[in-house]
Amino acid sequence: LLKVWNLNKCSGVVGVFNCQGAGWCRVEKKTRIHDVAPSTLTGSVRATDVDLINQIAGPEWNGEAVAYAHRS
Repeated sequence: LLKVWNLNKCSGVVGVFNCQGAGWCRVEKKTRIHDVAPSTLTGSVRATDVDLINQIAGPEWNGEAVAYAHRS
């Protein structure tokens, strides 16, 4: 899993991508599939994956967050 996060003065966001079995070919300029049937992958995503989110959210933050999943 590839996790990327961003933080601003009001909120934060974390994105998680399953890059398993594929990669970008710089020569052919297209996606190259290494494994057409990759195994099941599991992981966890938390609001606290965004570094310093607790400082932006403030002391009254109870850990509540919103999640959106696309084709998962």
